Amino acid sequence: MTRTLVASLLATFVAGCGFIKVGGLPSVSSGEPSEASGEAGAAGPKSTDEELLKLYQSIDYTCCTQTRASGMGFFQKAGVDQTGLFKRGNVDPEWIPGWSNDLSTIELTNALAQGAVNRTWQKQCFADYEDYRKGFAAIEGKHRPRFEALRKQGNYYEQASGLSALLSDVAKEAEQKGLKLPGSHPMTWVGLPYEIVTALFQVHRDTGHEYALADYVKPVGDQVEKFSRFGRPWSEDKTFDRDVFCAYAEVNGTHRTPKLPDIGGWEPGRDAPVRWPVAAERHAEVEKKLQSLQPQSAAALTIQGWKVPRLEMGTLDREPKAPKLFYTGPYTITSVQREGDKVVIGGEQRKTEPFNYDCRSTGVIESYDLNNNPVYGRNCKVGSKTSIRIAEVTFPDLPASIQLGKGDEISFYGDLVREEKDKSVKQTPSEVVTSRAHAFEGKHLVQVKREGKVLHSF
Repeated sequence: MTRTLVASLLATFVAGCGFIKVGGLPSVSSGEPSEASGEAGAAGPKSTDEELLKLYQSIDYTCCTQTRASGMGFFQKAGVDQTGLFKRGNVDPEWIPGWSNDLSTIELTNALAQGAVNRTWQKQCFADYEDYRKGFAAIEGKHRPRFEALRKQGNYYEQASGLSALLSDVAKEAEQKGLKLPGSHPMTWVGLPYEIVTALFQVHRDTGHEYALADYVKPVGDQVEKFSRFGRPWSEDKTFDRDVFCAYAEVNGTHRTPKLPDIGGWEPGRDAPVRWPVAAERHAEVEKKLQSLQPQSAAALTIQGWKVPRLEMGTLDREPKAPKLFYTGPYTITSVQREGDKVVIGGEQRKTEPFNYDCRSTGVIESYDLNNNPVYGRNCKVGSKTSIRIAEVTFPDLPASIQLGKGDEISFYGDLVREEKDKSVKQTPSEVVTSRAHAFEGKHLVQVKREGKVLHSF
């Protein structure tokens, strides 16, 4: 079966969260202040009420990141009267463009508080974005030379294992530096981590090791699916990246700031009298662009779900494109020979099981069967049956970092090119030994054990 990690980019998120343009309210494409939105005609009279202005300036997003607040609560706590609130003017036409006599007193108090929260949260989010980009720029500056060197590495094993280790190091350093966004935030999957993952996929395709990829990316688990949906390099348009960062942070938070507090319970852009940190129209624009980028990341991270049978388990289900491919092992190495660029390894696998022979009835009933017939006990001698699987495997290349020797144990993927019938090695009443020889064309070394301990996994 073929499994493709392709998923749609949360298309319903836009409609479900109300990120749509509303006629009559100003929208700001980049998140920067707009001259038109500051005109009093569309936002009610400009306030000169010092008491209201002081209250508005005293409110910021930190007011209610833990619990939900109300605009009326701010007025009551500050001892500010709400009478004739609309006529007292709009304290910030830029952030409260929908200040209107059609709103109730409660809605006007909520609008004032939400406008203050949105304004201060946007400033903080923009600062968080700069901090995030600066932090990742330092990480990428440190690790990109290593990444570029690995991409030029000619040995598959060294390149693949190096990329995997690099991905782990980058993720660990980002977390240590406090640069971890929520997993549902698209920016989590942008930049060098995405480039490393795509390079990891590419090297498996280019070298014919794709059947091993599913196991190889296990350390990143379901992150592959997220990279497939959201992954991309940094955009050359920093304003776009910043607006993606803050648009999704409104509901997810950033690496250091909680999500945008909700005071009025409005649906952003649809019925809210306030402007959101990333305007509704702009949010729709960045969402549309993210959707257009998704096919590229999905294609780069398409993984085929190979069915490779284990030799020891039989050949019931397998990948039709590779009819000779098996996973097998471990084999204890008995010989290592080099033939030009190739390495020919001899190995064997032993499996011993007990069996009963020369059994005699004791004459004592031990139980009864389903038909109520007596079952008599038996005295048996115990023998051993040993199956020896002998393998000769030829690898076109092996990891440059290890030297295999006698006594090491290996597991691998390989094409079965020859299989002989069982041969009797020993046959006595108490001991049966058989052997079967196989020849493989080695495709991928999976694991090496030495003295019972895992030395390397690939």
